[in-house]
Amino acid sequence: MKIRTAIAVCMAMALGVTAASAAPLPPNSLDTDEKAWFYNRPGATHAEALADLEACLAFGSAAAPRASGAGAAYGLIGALVGVVVAEMMSKGPARAISDDCMISLGYRRYDTTDENMAAFTARFTRMDADARAALMGGETPPDGVLARQWVNSYWLRKDGDAPEQAFRGRVGRPMPMKFVPSTNIKPVETGAAIAPKPNEAVVVATIRYEGEGNVRPLLSFTRDNRQTGQADPTPIGPRQHSRWAVFNVRAAKPSDVPAGGATRQVFVIPSGFYGLASASAGLAYSNFCLGTVGFEAAPGAVIDLGEIVVRRGSGEVNPLAPTSAFQLRIGAGNAEASRASLARAPDLAARLAPVALHNGFSRGCTIMGTVAPIAYGFDVPGAAWLNAPAPVVTPVATSAAAPLEPAAAAPAEAAPDAVASTATEATPAETP
Repeated sequence: MKIRTAIAVCMAMALGVTAASAAPLPPNSLDTDEKAWFYNRPGATHAEALADLEACLAFGSAAAPRASGAGAAYGLIGALVGVVVAEMMSKGPARAISDDCMISLGYRRYDTTDENMAAFTARFTRMDADARAALMGGETPPDGVLARQWVNSYWLRKDGDAPEQAFRGRVGRPMPMKFVPSTNIKPVETGAAIAPKPNEAVVVATIRYEGEGNVRPLLSFTRDNRQTGQADPTPIGPRQHSRWAVFNVRAAKPSDVPAGGATRQVFVIPSGFYGLASASAGLAYSNFCLGTVGFEAAPGAVIDLGEIVVRRGSGEVNPLAPTSAFQLRIGAGNAEASRASLARAPDLAARLAPVALHNGFSRGCTIMGTVAPIAYGFDVPGAAWLNAPAPVVTPVATSAAAPLEPAAAAPAEAAPDAVASTATEATPAETP
């Protein structure tokens, strides 16, 4: 047990800190010959902390670009601990991703006064079981100075939001997403009939960009298995080939949208559970496979995804967390305008209901070996977690001026502040 504990502590030497959506730290930014730290999550047992640390280090090693394709430890968690240890001196990107992974799993990183990691490792291995447990799972560790903790960096906060939680809810350890052929579901063309089949659902989504520049933010949603986190293919298209359904909510060109306006799109999708896979704003991108939000689209459901607002630029500065290059929020939008987008199908407009978002969905990661891997988590403040028995509701109340309740008929025209999606510019395929 002492050898395995020493291995776990030694692996921490490879884990560094980075901005969640900025370039990873240079390889030598955190010199383990000059600094020492450990991870803590209240209530975590020694076995849990060890398994999480092994998983995150292996994930970082596999996700980061590698000069050689030599066997990454990813997928060998717990089986070949020696392989994991051999990866501990991986360069900056792997350190950065591993640290983001531990923080997304709800851990806090504490710096110690030890001369270096070797000194801390030696001291840790001499501790008794109670002392180790206090460091790794205590509410307030008896040693160290808090250096980093979970912050919902990508969420665009505004007055009335639920307060930031001191500790993030538990999400699953990172895992690779198994390859499955996918189909990008394009939005319904303007003026086209909206006729979902019995096993399909309708989603109305509105996206608005706040900021300068010719930026077209995009959010990618994928049909996933809510239990396993893997792709959940289903028969799609005339030939009913089994495919992984993906739909991308993307803003129109700024020149095509009135100042402060939004893009509104209607999608007809196979019923099932959908997770927010990734988001981008210009060159800034993040994969949300370290815990994300999702929703159930039941057969025949007509869902208002609400208004997605994306803003470029760093958000609030928190000394215990890096800032992100963009933020987004998913909240209630203009219900009347959403119904107007279904004006050609009054029966659908009458059934439009707000989305029920769930936090804590752990989906597979598709970033292994990419050029600029960025992985983090994303939560909607106030939304319940998947493992919570309480009903899940959209955390932002619907506007009183346009309540989301059944309507006898939908308005004939869309609201003037929105630009409907058209067939002239198909939503591009996006790697989730």
